[in-house]
Amino acid sequence: MNGRCIGSVGIARYFEDARMNFIAELIGRSGMVRSSWNSVIRQCSIEAVADMVYPGKVTAGCSILRVGNTSYQGGYGIFQNGVCVALSDATLVWIDDDYRPIVPLDLVTATLKKEMLRS
Repeated sequence: MNGRCIGSVGIARYFEDARMNFIAELIGRSGMVRSSWNSVIRQCSIEAVADMVYPGKVTAGCSILRVGNTSYQGGYGIFQNGVCVALSDATLVWIDDDYRPIVPLDLVTATLKKEMLRS
């Protein structure tokens, strides 16, 4: 192994950056205001499946797994040298300004549904 292993906190940071970039891209594509997408993480899991080392180039893959009435679930993978090194899923809840769950605009859910994995 060349380089140093990246620990769980570092891996979590990569996933958070990937998730935020993915959502920012969807917001840009939809032309909606950012506040229409306000959400908080309800649950997140991360599984390291191989060593991830620094320095080294990594690639993240993102998709939507489920869209509910007040929440959605994303699935994410991080790859290094063509190998999956970590997997994650996160459930997010849409919120209002008082941090209460809300039903999002139809355009928000429609945008997410376009990104869903198909079986």
